[in-house]
Amino acid sequence: MTHRRPPRLKGFDYLGPHRYLVTCCTLDRHDAFVKDEPALAVGSEILRTCNDRDFEEIALVLMPDHAHALVEGRTEVSAFIPFMTILRQRTAVAYRRVAGRRLWQDGYYEHVLRNEEDTREVAAYIIGNPIRKQLVERPDDYPYVWCKYGLEIV
Repeated sequence: MTHRRPPRLKGFDYLGPHRYLVTCCTLDRHDAFVKDEPALAVGSEILRTCNDRDFEEIALVLMPDHAHALVEGRTEVSAFIPFMTILRQRTAVAYRRVAGRRLWQDGYYEHVLRNEEDTREVAAYIIGNPIRKQLVERPDDYPYVWCKYGLEIV
């Protein structure tokens, strides 16, 4: 199946202390994150890349066939597009090492949060995904979810 890359915002430089809600889908929407080893390998690479590239990870959920993350640039030179390039490369390599197959479909979706959008509300949306998909009743019951505000904000 061919996927078109989602367009980036015209006239926006993707540099600096902006907040981004990111969604990455697995190739052919296969269930990549249903076992601990692949999920932990990918989650570890996401954290490492955030630290290396001056981004703060605010919330993360690895759903079976996609990932949602809320990240924020820490500095005026935090560059989102190169950050996402290396993040997707690192997670793909880690996943292939443990699962033996490709991880991501081409492209990803991002939403640049506006000043009036509440970070905690977006984080609550992210960590509430397993509940809305009826995988669990409480975020604490889902193994591949993390939020800097804690999981009680749902």
